[in-house]
Amino acid sequence: MIIDKIKDINTRDRNNNTAFSLACSNNHISCMELLMKYGAENDTQNNDGNTPLHLACINGNIDIIEMLLCIPVRVNLLNKEGNTPLLIASQKQNDD
Repeated sequence: MIIDKIKDINTRDRNNNTAFSLACSNNHISCMELLMKYGAENDTQNNDGNTPLHLACINGNIDIIEMLLCIPVRVNLLNKEGNTPLLIASQKQNDD
């Protein structure tokens, strides 16, 4: 499997996003689960200060949000705009 060849599962792109962040942002549940299995960090912040939970809220990925809330994530982290994931979700009317 290709994931076995990756030296650092938490490698970041130019915007400081990890593969886990991008999976959460783009609603790729199976990728998220696989990355978690291999030890991906779930609270990393990108250049905008957004965590995977922020990104899931920004994009309205309800299934991802629910999954993230079942694992230990810091729900009160502020991004660079001073927003928590809950505030973003409520602004996006994703407060299910």
